[in-house]
Amino acid sequence: MNASPANLAIRLRRLLLTSVAALVCCSWTIKPRAANVATNLAAHLPAVSTERGYVSSQQCAECHTKEHASWDRSYHRTMTQAALPENVLAPFDGSTVHSDGLAYRVFREGDAFWAEMPDPDVMM
Repeated sequence: MNASPANLAIRLRRLLLTSVAALVCCSWTIKPRAANVATNLAAHLPAVSTERGYVSSQQCAECHTKEHASWDRSYHRTMTQAALPENVLAPFDGSTVHSDGLAYRVFREGDAFWAEMPDPDVMM
């Protein structure tokens, strides 16, 4: 994997855009000023399930040590966390992020994190 500054910048931009998109998706399905954000988000996030033979990541680690270690170091491990103050690292301070000619305004209302972005229906 190429670890050049340009490659790192591209990967970070993709991560930011993915995070913004996830937040926007949550904003379309969850009431914005919910009294308990964590409780409301929990119903919309993936959860560990033992149905159909699925197991936890710890059980995978027992036989697939290298793969589990790689996954554990990646953003995949944390990408389905609820967007809560203790999980969000970016400053949602009302600033605007520009990517690929599009503007995304990120902001916070209490413990809820939001992103305003171009309407995809208008762009099509």
